[in-house]
Amino acid sequence: MRGVETLNEQLVTGREDVFYRWEFDATAKPLADEAIDYYVRTLSNPDSLRASFGWYRAIDTTIAPDAERKHRPLTMPVRDASATAPAAASSH
Repeated sequence: MRGVETLNEQLVTGREDVFYRWEFDATAKPLADEAIDYYVRTLSNPDSLRASFGWYRAIDTTIAPDAERKHRPLTMPVRDASATAPAAASSH
């Protein structure tokens, strides 16, 4: 079906504010208006809009490889930069 690959962009272009406000309001933790305004400004660019929908378009082709990768150890060194604070030293 010709043109279907750009249907999302066609429906959202010019209505980015309505679309993204609805999207972000539907999240478990709503974003501040200033944050939504930032995303709307950023994603209103045609290339950014296409890229944001492209992630969802590709998800069916990335699920299986991602599932396989989680069982394969990395072959390079990895630094743990977690936000967990180190345990306090004992004062004994």
